[in-house]
Amino acid sequence: MCATQVMQTSTSEPISNDSLGKRFYQPELDALRFLAFLLVFCRHVFSAYGLVKKHQAVPSAPMPGEISSATTISHVSYHLNPTWEMIQSLAQSCDFGVCLFFFLSSFLITRLLLIEQKSTGTVAIRDFYIRRTLRIWPLYFFFLGVVTLLSVWIPSVRSTEWRVITSLVFVANWTIVLHGFAGTPIEPLWSISVEEQFYLIWPAFAAFGKKMIIAISSLFMIVPICILIYSGHRPQTINSNIWPNSLVQCLFFSCGALTAIFSKPENRRWKVSKRLSILLGGFACWLFASAVCHVVRTESPGVVSLVAGYFFVLLGTFLIFTAFAGAPSSLFPKVTLYLGKISYGLYVFHVLCLSLVMKILFSLTGHGSLSTSHVAIVIGIAALLGLGITILCATASYHFLEKPFIRLKKRFTLVKSRPA
Repeated sequence: MCATQVMQTSTSEPISNDSLGKRFYQPELDALRFLAFLLVFCRHVFSAYGLVKKHQAVPSAPMPGEISSATTISHVSYHLNPTWEMIQSLAQSCDFGVCLFFFLSSFLITRLLLIEQKSTGTVAIRDFYIRRTLRIWPLYFFFLGVVTLLSVWIPSVRSTEWRVITSLVFVANWTIVLHGFAGTPIEPLWSISVEEQFYLIWPAFAAFGKKMIIAISSLFMIVPICILIYSGHRPQTINSNIWPNSLVQCLFFSCGALTAIFSKPENRRWKVSKRLSILLGGFACWLFASAVCHVVRTESPGVVSLVAGYFFVLLGTFLIFTAFAGAPSSLFPKVTLYLGKISYGLYVFHVLCLSLVMKILFSLTGHGSLSTSHVAIVIGIAALLGLGITILCATASYHFLEKPFIRLKKRFTLVKSRPA
């Protein structure tokens, strides 16, 4: 099928899959999606513990679920129990689950676009945007509406008008870069803003084939290094200036795209022991970046630590992806594959569910008089309840809100990426 024929084909009818080769679906990557979500969830659980201990030491500090729209999380000096301080330090590496999402998303979309480009001679850019809109926007805007409605009765979930507006136009991450984190339930949507910015330009490059993607990806790996060097030298740079920055996070999109071009991990048939070793090596890189290079601490650790730290984050992300890619789906419980399939909803809902559960539990238990061990128990119970409610919300969202749009999305899909 020539390029002209593809562009003239009505997008209301799916292109025959025979003309585009085999279905590209890797179920093990659904398990990886769930792992990425679980890491981010754990990070927010440990952050909640830190907020409780900060509130006990500094009563003016906010509690989980009590951060108002006008609050920007301040950096107040206080001391944790040494054991928990170490755990908090290590738990910061869970932040890199977001990088895993970016890497995996870029790998899959780049591979699918390349299959389309190779099979048809072009990329149907309009159809890509339609597919992206149908998959991301319904839940995204529904969630923004729900949180806005809840804020009428629950002030602690309220965001400033400016943060809501920037979320609506997918530039919420830049509000954080300029003004810091506020700790509201819509704040995790910053990563979706980063993705939408990246995919606004990516299909146009993919239409030119592998050489263009290699060139652009190489550029997008140089730019973050320059930003990190500048940020490391700049006085009073803090983590929120760096972490949500699209020009920093494009490092992971670029590496995911290059991996899609230069390797076919779906063909690897490695032993479980080898995959486990690679997985542990990936987590070791993340822990080194967090505990030694301090790349996600409040204050910038300086040029050398920033650049080295993000290198280890990238290496760890690549190794964790490599450990999963190509693994037989039989290695993973079916529930993890399902939870990976609904991981978008899990990610969107989890902070809202977790913060509301914690707000209720700590209002019932009286957080001010709780010991360190009792705080940990309450946080643990809140985490389990919050995770359960998050799964229920994401399941309902997937089946009753997202699925109709996913079915519609298939009409504009050239390369199938889901099981029949």
